[in-house]
Amino acid sequence: MMEKPINTNKLNQEINVRELLIKYLKKWHIFAIAIFSCLVLGFIYIKQAQVKFQTYSTILVHSDDANPMAGFLSGSGMKDILAPKKDVENEIEVIKSKTIIQKMITELDLQTATYIKDKLKYIEVYGNEPISIVYPQEFYNNLKGFFRVTVNYQKNGTYKLTFTYKKNYSWWQTTTEKVEVESLAQPIKTQWAEFTFVENYPSDKPYKLKFEIEPLQVLVERYGKLITAGLVSKKTDAIKIAIVYPQIEKSTDIINKVVELYNRDAMMDKNRMSIQIADFINERLELISKELKDVENNVENYKKEHKLADITSQSKLFIETAGDYEKQIASVEIQIGLVAFIESYIQDPRNQDAMIPGNIGIEDEALSKVIEAYNTQLLDYLRIKRSTNEINPILEQQHEQILLTKSNIAQTVKNVKSGLEIMRKDLVAKNKQFIDKIGNVPTIERHYIEIARQQQVKQQLYLFLLQKREETELTLASATNVAKIIDPAYTDLTPVSPKLKLILFFALVMGCCIGFAYIYLYDLINDKISDKKELISLTSIPLLGQIPFCKNASNIVMREGAQSVVTEMFRMVRTNIKFVLKKKDDKVIIITSSVAGEGKSFFSINLALSLAMINKKVLLVGLDIRKPVLSQYLNIKAKHGITSYLVDDAITVNDIVNKQIVHENMDVIVSGPIPPNPAEILTSDRLDTLFEELRKHYDYILVDTAPVGIVADTFTLSHISDATLYVCRQGVTPREHIEILNTLEKENRLNNVSLILNGVDEGHLSNYGHYVKKA
Repeated sequence: MMEKPINTNKLNQEINVRELLIKYLKKWHIFAIAIFSCLVLGFIYIKQAQVKFQTYSTILVHSDDANPMAGFLSGSGMKDILAPKKDVENEIEVIKSKTIIQKMITELDLQTATYIKDKLKYIEVYGNEPISIVYPQEFYNNLKGFFRVTVNYQKNGTYKLTFTYKKNYSWWQTTTEKVEVESLAQPIKTQWAEFTFVENYPSDKPYKLKFEIEPLQVLVERYGKLITAGLVSKKTDAIKIAIVYPQIEKSTDIINKVVELYNRDAMMDKNRMSIQIADFINERLELISKELKDVENNVENYKKEHKLADITSQSKLFIETAGDYEKQIASVEIQIGLVAFIESYIQDPRNQDAMIPGNIGIEDEALSKVIEAYNTQLLDYLRIKRSTNEINPILEQQHEQILLTKSNIAQTVKNVKSGLEIMRKDLVAKNKQFIDKIGNVPTIERHYIEIARQQQVKQQLYLFLLQKREETELTLASATNVAKIIDPAYTDLTPVSPKLKLILFFALVMGCCIGFAYIYLYDLINDKISDKKELISLTSIPLLGQIPFCKNASNIVMREGAQSVVTEMFRMVRTNIKFVLKKKDDKVIIITSSVAGEGKSFFSINLALSLAMINKKVLLVGLDIRKPVLSQYLNIKAKHGITSYLVDDAITVNDIVNKQIVHENMDVIVSGPIPPNPAEILTSDRLDTLFEELRKHYDYILVDTAPVGIVADTFTLSHISDATLYVCRQGVTPREHIEILNTLEKENRLNNVSLILNGVDEGHLSNYGHYVKKA
C-alpha cells in the first residue's frame, strides 16, 4: 500500500505564517506603544473636534395632478406632453440650487462667522456675540479670498486686533496688520477698509474671538455641500432637508430659511401668470375708461346741441334692437382683439420664454386650456433650468415639448380667429339689414342711436374687464404654498460627529498598522542578523550553538551549580565541541568575530569555565593584543603577558601563566602591554614554540583573538589552531560580514570554522525555559 505524500508546500506555508506571527508577538511592546500613542491622539482629536448635530425639516410637496388639460386631452397622445405631473426630484434640485442657497446666506447675513475661544479650541457663536463687526459692502464685493479679524480683549481693558487677508486662499499672498486700541467705540481704518465694532454686551473677563469673512460664491459652494435634501421614502412626496453643523441655532435658522425661500420662490412662479394678466387688464381698463369718457361726452354734447330731452318709443326700440346686434358684434370683436393680441404676443421674439396671458376673457375653451397647460409646462421648465445645468437631456426634452405645445397654440389661434371673422361678417350683414329697415328714422335720432350704441359697447367692455380684474386678484389672494411643512427645523441632540467608537477603533487599527509597518520597515532597512534561521540561510558553515542575551552585569555566568538558559546553552556548546575536535591531539580553538562588541571575549571566558567544570585542564589565552579586555573582565593584574613573552626571551612560560585565577582547572594568559608592531610580533617563532609546549599540559586551549573584519592578526594564528569558533551577535553582526566569512572559509584562511550566535533573544530559546531557571 502506498503512503500518502506529504504536502510540503502547505507545511512550509503554515510554518512561515506561525514564525511570522511569533516574530510580531515577540515585539508586542512596539504595538503597545503605537496603539497607546494613537489612542492618545484619538482622545485629543475628540476633545479638540467640534461636536456636530443633524438639524432637519420635513416638507410635503403638493402634487399638480389637477391639471386643467388632463381631462381635455385624456384621449389623445399629447396628454403626457401637455399635462405633466410635478417631479419631486426636480423640486429637490430646486431646494439645493445655488439661487436658494445664495438668498439664504444673504438674508441670514452668514457672510461673517464669529468664533470665541474656549480653552484650546474656537467655538462658533450665533446670535449672542459679545461684539459684532460692520464693514462696507464694497469691501465685501471686492473680497477675493479669506479674511480674518481676531479680537483679543486683555486684562488691562485694551484690545489687540489682528487683520489677516489670505488672497486667493494662498499662504504666499497673506497680508497681516495688527492694531492695539483702548476702545472699540471708533472705527478702525486698515489698508483694506474701515471696520466698525459694536459691543453687544459688556464683559469683565478677558476673551479672544475671531471673525471669518469669505466671498459669497465660496459660502454658496460650502453650504451647498452641507445642506442635503432627499425623499423620505419612494412612496411619498415628502422631502427631508438636513444639515450637519456644530451650531444648533444657526443650523435651525438655515433649514427654516431654505424652506421659506423655496415656498416664496415657488409662490412667485405660481403667481407670475396671474400678475401678468392683471397688468394686461389694468392697461386695457385705462384705455377703455378714457374711450368711455369720450363717448359719454359726445352723448352729452349731442343732446345739448340738438335739444333732445327724450327719445321716442320707436327710437328706444331701435336702440334696443340695434344694441342686441351691436352687443354680439362687440363681443365678437373683443374676442377677435384678444385672439389677435395672443397671436402677436406669441410672434414677438421678446416673449420667447414668457408665459402667454390666458385668463383674459377668451371664450374658446380649447384655446384657454392649451394656453394654461403651456404656462404650467413653461413654469416647471424655468424652475428646473435655474437649478441645473443647461446641458441636460431631460431639460432639452422638456424644451422640445414646450416648442411643440407653442406651435399647437399658434395653429389653434389661427383657427379661432378665422371662425370669429366669419361670425363677425354674419352679424354685420344682419345688422346692416336691420339698419336699412330703420332708414326712415330722423337723421338726428339716427346719429344719437349710433353714439348711444358706442357708449353701450364701451360700458359693457369696461364692466367685463373690471370683473376679470377681480377674478385675478382673488386668484392671487388664494394662492397657497407649494410645500407644506410637516416638521419644522428640529435638531437631534445625539452627536453625528465625532464618533467616539469609530475614532477609537480607527486609532486601534492605526496603532496596529504602525506597529506592523515599523517592524517591517525596520527589518527591511536593518542589515544585521536577526535570528538563527537567517544566519543559517546565509552560510553553509555549521552553527555550533546559540548563547542568549545575558542581562547580568557580570562577565562571568558559568558558576558551579548555576541553572539558567545561558549556562545551559554554554553546556550545549561544550558538548558540541567534541564533534569539532575529532582528533585526540586537537586542543587549540581560536575564538574570533567580525567586529568588536559581538561578545567574543565574554564567550571565551564562559566557555573556558564550562570546560573546566567537567574537570578538564583549560587554558584561556588573550591574543587580542590590539584591544585586550581579558585582564579587565577577569580582574587580573599580571606583570607579564604574551606580548612580553614574545619580545623578551628572558621571560618563561611560567612567568606569563596565571594559575587558577577563576577556577581550579582553568589558567589564563593575558595579552600584556600593547606593542607598537602587533602584526610582526604575532609572526614570532616563540609563539609556535609556546603553543607546542602548552599542548602538553592542557586539555583545551582557547585563544581570544582580534576580529577578522578589522585586522589580519587572526589569519596569522590560523596555523596553530585546530578549530575556529566565529562569534556572531544577533542584531549586531552585518549580513555582509557573513559573506566575507564564506569567502575566508572557502579560501581556507581559517581552520575548521564553526559559528556561535551570541546575544539571542531568550524568546527564541523558550523551549529551554521550561526546564531551567532564567538568568
